[in-house]
Amino acid sequence: MHNTCYKKLTASFTSIQNDLVVNNSSRKWNCTMVLHFNCPETGKPFETADYSISDNRGIVTNANGDKILDATVMINSPCPHCGNLHKYRADKLACPFSPK
Repeated sequence: MHNTCYKKLTASFTSIQNDLVVNNSSRKWNCTMVLHFNCPETGKPFETADYSISDNRGIVTNANGDKILDATVMINSPCPHCGNLHKYRADKLACPFSPK
């Protein structure tokens, strides 16, 4: 997720902050926004809002000058394509505001 997406995502997270459950000791967030994923086993896409954000180091600026979310996103339910649980780097996920 990069600059434009970061701004939209920040605004969306602000608007749904009452839906977030924040556990400060583990820095784990349970979110209600639907995100787009690709199964690393099959390459097939899927969407879910059943995920958690952990290892959240916040927004950082990468070597290209883009602002990215430095965190891990984990799906909480088995992947619909392979049945496994997957972890993704937040900055490698598709922007949830991009056209499908």
